Amino acid sequence: MDTSLENNRFIPFVGFRLNNQHYTLPLEDVERALRIVAITPLPEAPPWVLGVIDLHGQAIPVIDLRQRFGLPRREIQLDDRLLVVQMPQGTYALLVDEVTQVMEIELGQVEYFPGLEERHHSAVSAVIRQNGSLALVVDLAHLEDWDGKTDHPYPEIIDQGAGQPGSTRDDLTRINGIGRVYARKLQSGGISTFAVLAAKTQDEIVGMLRLPQWRVPDVQSWIEQANQLK
Repeated sequence: MDTSLENNRFIPFVGFRLNNQHYTLPLEDVERALRIVAITPLPEAPPWVLGVIDLHGQAIPVIDLRQRFGLPRREIQLDDRLLVVQMPQGTYALLVDEVTQVMEIELGQVEYFPGLEERHHSAVSAVIRQNGSLALVVDLAHLEDWDGKTDHPYPEIIDQGAGQPGSTRDDLTRINGIGRVYARKLQSGGISTFAVLAAKTQDEIVGMLRLPQWRVPDVQSWIEQANQLK
């Protein structure tokens, strides 16, 4: 593949701000931007899940990105915005300080950190360099993932059976580079054992993950490790 041609591709992103830090999301993940509306608290939710809003008859959970990213908490302001996004777990609204712009970014400007989100449960997977500044790219696949510090409020999404005696599934997280998020995606696509994973092609797995090219992990390494573990 001609890398120079690939890097000349443009990807649309939505920019937003928290404090003085700029963040981005792929435009394809964003459904709409809303003015702040009433939020109904949700019992037993993590502190960064503020509650739910009613959007055309659908209850949408609201994530406070300030708390999710460890920033100082503050009262909601009238000029705050909600970004309604499609995450692997469903539709969510992200509370942000400001939606700044929609921009076309050259693929070569996106610097991806392979494996960062899987090793550290990070909701940031890349940075964009533009006009001498950095914008962090938010990874929605990990935004609602457990941070490992508290009991998970939704234990049903954790696969307790994998790797246990009598289980028909292998523990895919034994493969370097596959964390809980990727393991759940693979299992939902019918890949639940090392043997099945080893029999897949790289293109089949990448297509199943539905990730943009700048976020594709080292799938070939997964296949090689699965061959050794099956």
